[in-house]
Amino acid sequence: MYLRFVDRLGLADAVTVANAAVGFLAVIAATVDVTLAARLILLAAIADGLDGVVARHRGSTPAGPYLDSLADVASFGVAPALLVAVVVVDTASF
Repeated sequence: MYLRFVDRLGLADAVTVANAAVGFLAVIAATVDVTLAARLILLAAIADGLDGVVARHRGSTPAGPYLDSLADVASFGVAPALLVAVVVVDTASF
């Protein structure tokens, strides 16, 4: 199976996809280890800054902004929200 869009992605896009992957891992880790999830969110923030630097130096692709938005939702929307929810549920004594 040949994926045609892979040829059109640049290095900055690869960093952005890694950012999204770390965000999704943080979502999974939030249910198991809160500290690990927080560290993964911090790593996603570093990757988010790095993809902008790479895009400015190496150039970007038309897919870049869409991938960045997806990565931001996973890393800075869903993962922190779930992390807070898990911490609140764990600390609440019912």
